[in-house]
Amino acid sequence: IKKGWTIFEAGGPELQAGQTYIGQLEERVRRLASELTADKRTIFVLAPNDSTARAIADAIAADGSVTTSYVTGQDADQASIQAIIDGTQGMTVFKDQRTRVEAIVAAATAFLEGGSPVVNTTLANGTIDVPSLLLAPISVTVDKLQAALIDTGYYPASDFTGPWPGKP
Repeated sequence: IKKGWTIFEAGGPELQAGQTYIGQLEERVRRLASELTADKRTIFVLAPNDSTARAIADAIAADGSVTTSYVTGQDADQASIQAIIDGTQGMTVFKDQRTRVEAIVAAATAFLEGGSPVVNTTLANGTIDVPSLLLAPISVTVDKLQAALIDTGYYPASDFTGPWPGKP
């Protein structure tokens, strides 16, 4: 960790009981922003999902002391794709549900037919090495969203406003 950087976890014990998870994050971001000095006005956020990323981005935007922020999430929520187009979220991790469903159906079919599903690795769970099929996630930025989400038919371009590279 670079000297002068502040690292925090969303579920830290110093958060007040009874707050919602998003509320905890928003409060933590506000507190972090209030502690910024002139030489520490950039915030990097690796959020666990897109909803959390947007909530944090909103809290950062409401604080004038933050000059630059880099916010990421995962799940490729429609609202976060719009946020990426708008420039308030930098990227999301896309795990195509269609690919996941195909893999699940193939595994179930293999089991039902007395076989074994396709695997590409094993993962240790503390007791055994579990045969697993890991599917590649896709990093989606404004430069990649056309190919990853629009051209594949996951979202129609009409769901989004504003310009992005490759927009029809």
